[in-house]
Amino acid sequence: MSTFTQLGEKMRAVYGRYSNGIDMAVKFLLALFSFFWIRGTLGFNPIFSNPVLLLVLAVLCMIFSLTAIPVFSALLIVGQSFSLGLDVGVVTLAIFLVILILFVRFIPEDALEVVLTPLTMFFGFAALVPICTGLKRKISAVFSVACGVVIYYLMATLSRESKNLKTLAASDYADRLQLVVRGTFSSTMVVNLLALMAVLVIVHAIRRLGFDYCMQAAIPVGGLVYLMFVLLGDAVLGTDIPIAAALIGTIGSVIAAWILLLFLLPLDYSKTEKMEFEDDDYYYYVKAIPKAAATKEEIRRLHPDLSEDDEPGDEDLDRVDLDEVNFEERLEDSLKNL
Repeated sequence: MSTFTQLGEKMRAVYGRYSNGIDMAVKFLLALFSFFWIRGTLGFNPIFSNPVLLLVLAVLCMIFSLTAIPVFSALLIVGQSFSLGLDVGVVTLAIFLVILILFVRFIPEDALEVVLTPLTMFFGFAALVPICTGLKRKISAVFSVACGVVIYYLMATLSRESKNLKTLAASDYADRLQLVVRGTFSSTMVVNLLALMAVLVIVHAIRRLGFDYCMQAAIPVGGLVYLMFVLLGDAVLGTDIPIAAALIGTIGSVIAAWILLLFLLPLDYSKTEKMEFEDDDYYYYVKAIPKAAATKEEIRRLHPDLSEDDEPGDEDLDRVDLDEVNFEERLEDSLKNL
């Protein structure tokens, strides 16, 4: 645990020092990967598949906020869909307009979930994003996951039915629209949509219970909920979700979520403090859990060759001396700003 704690501290220290540059690099790489994934999945239109255009859009996403990535991704998907026919492009545009309304109304701050959900589903780790989102975000983030699921199945349908859409005559509107709509909003999509939304809600509910190691316990429960929905959907609706692949992907999602939690939010439950106090308006019952940090003794034990000059100074380890921390005073100071 101490090794992970030290690595997490180093990562947070590096991020604190170079946060602007790291944020821009992450946005650029995420946008570039997303755009080229769209190009590889669809790739019907040479203009919207031009690598130079995708690179320019990735650079713009690096400069703008994270919301620019799903917006540019939607424009690329809509542009690719019009190459399959005007009717297909209009239907795709209408779907994205509904997603845009939901995004602006409910989840303007959850752009990352909208981008990562279809990507993780493509690589078989469908439960990863709702598990991590349930640990850190609000319950309204279910809309971001739902939007990501619809985008994934829309792209999969356009890619799978592209030959049929090009074969059918442009006058066969009913058959063409039936391919797109039924392929996108299939029973498989409904099962995955309900499963991922349920995972997020249950993980969020367990995290809000506040017992020791509630986050660690919520992760495998979320994985089990996803597998339960997949099994029930296959038994009742006959979905085409591969059970073995879903099992492997869920195990990988649980392990990845545990690792991310260990690095990004290490908590020391052995030093938990419970406090009760009141003011003129409220009675407070608070549970304070300090973040875990490596002590000097642990650093020396893990790195015996480390010289005293290389060891972190006392100013870097002030938060480690938890016995001297007055949690009640800190909480009262923070509540004054509410």
